[in-house]
Amino acid sequence: MDLAFCTLLLTQPVVWLLVVAVAIIQSPVTLLASLLSRRKPRSFRGLHVLISGGSEGIGLELAKQCAARGATVTLVARTRSKLDAARASVLEETPSANVGVQTADVSQAAQVAQAVELGEKELGPVDVCIASAGASIPKYFEDLTHDDFAKMMNVNYFGGPPQRPPSP
Repeated sequence: MDLAFCTLLLTQPVVWLLVVAVAIIQSPVTLLASLLSRRKPRSFRGLHVLISGGSEGIGLELAKQCAARGATVTLVARTRSKLDAARASVLEETPSANVGVQTADVSQAAQVAQAVELGEKELGPVDVCIASAGASIPKYFEDLTHDDFAKMMNVNYFGGPPQRPPSP
C-alpha cells in the first residue's frame, strides 16, 4: 500500500471526530448567540432605495426586505417584463409598498443616469443605492476574450449609479 493512502486511512477517523466535536460545540454557541442578539429590524420608513439588478436574485430579495421595512423602492434592470414580475412579487409580500421600476443596462452609464433621474422624479430623491446587478461569462479563463472581460468589468465594477456631489 502507498504511504499517503495509509496516512489518509489512519487520519480520516480523527478528522471526522474533530468535525463532529466542533459541530457539537458550535451548535449551542450559535444558538445562544442568535438568541442574545435578537434586535428589532431596522426601519427604512421614509427612505427611497434604488436597487440595480432588482428583477431577480439577491436584488429582488433585498427589495422585498426593504419594502417590508417601509422603504419606497425603485428596481432597475434590463428587461421590463422581469421588472414587472419583480414588482408584483414585492407587492404580493408587502401590498402597501410603493415600488417603481426603471429599465437600464448598468454597463451603460447614460442609461443608469436616466433610470436614477426618472426614479427620483417618480418617487423622490434616492437615499440608499444598492448595486446588485452582476454578470458572469462561464468559460475557462484561457477562453475568455478581452470583450468578455470588458463586459464583466462594465457590469460588475463600473456598473453602479453615477457619482454626483452631495447636496448642500
